[in-house]
Amino acid sequence: MRKPLGVTLLIVGGLLPAVTSSSQNSPLNQRLGHARNVAIGFEVGADFVQSPPTDEDREALYAIRQEIERSKRFWIVDRRAADLLIAIRVRGESGGGSTNARTVDGLHFRGGDNKADILSVYDARRPQLSVPLWRGVRVDGLRGDRPPLFASFQADVERLAKER
Repeated sequence: MRKPLGVTLLIVGGLLPAVTSSSQNSPLNQRLGHARNVAIGFEVGADFVQSPPTDEDREALYAIRQEIERSKRFWIVDRRAADLLIAIRVRGESGGGSTNARTVDGLHFRGGDNKADILSVYDARRPQLSVPLWRGVRVDGLRGDRPPLFASFQADVERLAKER
């Protein structure tokens, strides 16, 4: 009994580094790690628009723009020249306050969570918004001078860049 267990552990142990290194070098991670040009806008259904739908959206856009300029990692460009699309969605009070569970754009919200802000990052080479390369959901995640959702995204991108 001990020999098969030992052989299994050796095989699994030998595979773990390969799995880890291949996940670090996946196309998604490489895309996020190499990107320099970003367009900022708003996710409205399955569309990416660059005009803010509300005043709250405009404030969130301004705060994220300032963070991008501070970081000096990305250049803000028009959508046609972008590597990544950074799409924001401010839920605010208009998100509703029901206590029932519901699904919005594939994300499941329960109770008061439906007021959570969303920051999604998409591959700009895709014509339609599809599966995000990165997504964060957090109540008040796009509020304030240093939006916490953008800080999380930035930390993940910096970590990926160090792993290269």
